[in-house]
Amino acid sequence: MTPQTCKAILNNIKQIHEKGEFIMDYPMLQPWIEYKTDQYSFEIKEDICRITAYGFYQADKILFVPDGCEELIMSWGFGGKYYARPDKTARTWLEPPAKCTGLCGIRLEPGFTVNMNGDEAEEISSRLASVKSQSEARGMLLGATLPFIEKKYSAPVWEDMTGMVYETRGRCAVAELAAKFGYTARHVGNLFREGAGCPPKTFCRFVRFHNALREMIRCHERENSQFIESLSYADQAHFQREFKEFTGMTPRRFAKEIL
Repeated sequence: MTPQTCKAILNNIKQIHEKGEFIMDYPMLQPWIEYKTDQYSFEIKEDICRITAYGFYQADKILFVPDGCEELIMSWGFGGKYYARPDKTARTWLEPPAKCTGLCGIRLEPGFTVNMNGDEAEEISSRLASVKSQSEARGMLLGATLPFIEKKYSAPVWEDMTGMVYETRGRCAVAELAAKFGYTARHVGNLFREGAGCPPKTFCRFVRFHNALREMIRCHERENSQFIESLSYADQAHFQREFKEFTGMTPRRFAKEIL
């Protein structure tokens, strides 16, 4: 990452119109899923991944549903220093301090990580304590973490492989991936464990489930049966088991408490 690239990114951030700020006082889903108006994302071509940066004011609890993507959350403004890294392969509930002004976060595409130790995170968190707005917080967090972003995967076809999973909305067998890219099923498994931290079948389940969540969020009054079949769930019981595994609650309770 060259200094010119970093400068161009930060200038781009300053030009983005900030909108959709909101205050939450109840449990919520990770913001990049639930609130499209309060995020921005862009691609950087120089050895770096697609990054989504977001910000929000407050929530009692935040549910992060596993998706194989690494995220970094930090507080900004008044109220003390707070940072967290949700587990990308298991559901995570975060409970930020009630007094912090707000929170900001970044989400990396699968295969990348933020290689940052505790002291480095503490230093960035201290800098964020002095910012005055969401846009400033998001820009500072993104700019400060860019030098720590590293690639975890080794296969040149990794992006095409994960792209195939996303395009099929998770309805992609390991054997299909192996045949498409000329690898053995075992090697495909090793690549996903290296890049996403989980087996390919688990990653496909994550992608399929997030597509189901988007359907629920987009039209939460609709019956689940209207979309779960198109996502290759065998039946309602299959969907409900997976829902409980990834969120810790039933679809009904989820809709009541979060949607």
